[in-house]
Amino acid sequence: SLKLDLPTARETVLDMFDRVRREQPRMERFRRYDDELALESPEEAGRYAWLALGRTAIRSGSVNPEVLDDAYGLHRLILEVAPYFLSISPLDMDCLELMYGVDLEADRNRNEVVFDALLAGSPLRDLVAGDEPLVDVQPFIGLALEPDCSRQAFVEIKTRTRTPEIASGRFDHEPISVYLTIRSHGPF
Repeated sequence: SLKLDLPTARETVLDMFDRVRREQPRMERFRRYDDELALESPEEAGRYAWLALGRTAIRSGSVNPEVLDDAYGLHRLILEVAPYFLSISPLDMDCLELMYGVDLEADRNRNEVVFDALLAGSPLRDLVAGDEPLVDVQPFIGLALEPDCSRQAFVEIKTRTRTPEIASGRFDHEPISVYLTIRSHGPF
């Protein structure tokens, strides 16, 4: 995340995307979204990668890489080329984040799965008196990893259970997603 807006000149963005594409040849699809420009690879066997430029953020991701070094290589490349192509200095950087995510399949109310796994043995259990269906159990916890809070960790659980699923008792094949995000604030 940056403190100032990124440059949006056509040549600047295309030159950077082309540089990334030369080292990551599968990333060949250029797309425009509402508030960002993206370079993406096609999805193959549940694997894909992307680079996105927003107004004040650069994001990149690698989903289900064959080896973690593939994902690290993409992110390392972006950290190397973005300052050059986008005129980013350490003074402009607000924070740097690294996120890991995992999806867990569940065939019942995903809120109940999370509650049973994380909260059933806690004092919060007493809040749920009986057989009431749980409509939202999505814990989000943030921790300071440094005394000055310059480095933080966040654990977030997304259940994606919709009210119509609970009412009907038929649950879609959506995963429970668990995200770990490490955020570091400057100076860089």
